[in-house]
Parts: sequence; C-alpha cells; structure tokens
Amino acid sequence: MEFTDQEKKMLATIRRLCRERKVKNRELAAYLGVTGNVVTEWFGGRCRSFVKYAHAIAAFFSLPVEALWDAESPIGTAPAAPPSRPDKKTEEELKVALFGGDGEVTDEMWEEVRSFAAFVKEKHRQKN
Repeated sequence: MEFTDQEKKMLATIRRLCRERKVKNRELAAYLGVTGNVVTEWFGGRCRSFVKYAHAIAAFFSLPVEALWDAESPIGTAPAAPPSRPDKKTEEELKVALFGGDGEVTDEMWEEVRSFAAFVKEKHRQKN
C-alpha cells in the first residue's frame, strides 16, 4: 500500500508521539475504540484508516490536528494523563441521546460524531 506524502508525515508524527510519550498501541487503540491490531496495521503500512481518526488522535495527544502533519515540529510534553474514554454504557446512552434510538448506529457514524466533537473542542481551545 502506497501512502501519500501527507499520510506518511502524519503516520511518522503519530509513531513519534507514541514513542516519546511511551504510549502503547493498545492504549491509543482503546481510546479510539479500535483494536491494537488496527494501530499495528497503521505502523506496518498495511492500513490507512488512521486518517479518519486524525481529530481523535490529536485530542488524545492534546494537540491541534494540524500538528499531526508536521513531523519535524516540536510537540511539547505529554499531558498528565491521556483523556479517558467513556465506558460502554455511557457510549450507548450517548448514542441513544444523539441518534434518538432509532436504528443501529454504525461504528463509522459514531466515529464521525467523536471526530467532530474533538474538532469542536480543539476549535474552542484555540479561541481561548
């Protein structure tokens, strides 16, 4: 699988962040709601789904999403603790509240909501 230059930069930055902040694949994966194998696939160059998680990955590392595409920039120090991930019950309650309980909420739909929420959070953080 061939990545674009931007995807290569983003992946290099994610890899560097994980290494420098001593974040294990499974920790990042748990926050994103994917398996550790998915993150391993990213780093092995066998999957490019990391792009759709850009906002959530940036939120995990407490960075603006733009920082993920600048592999040479200083990225600061690790936050005191990675953001906590809601437990399954809370996630299910949120899905019902956001989608009205009609029909199945796919993983793709849920990830889009989470990415948008991370985007809005970052936007407001930058204003302050």
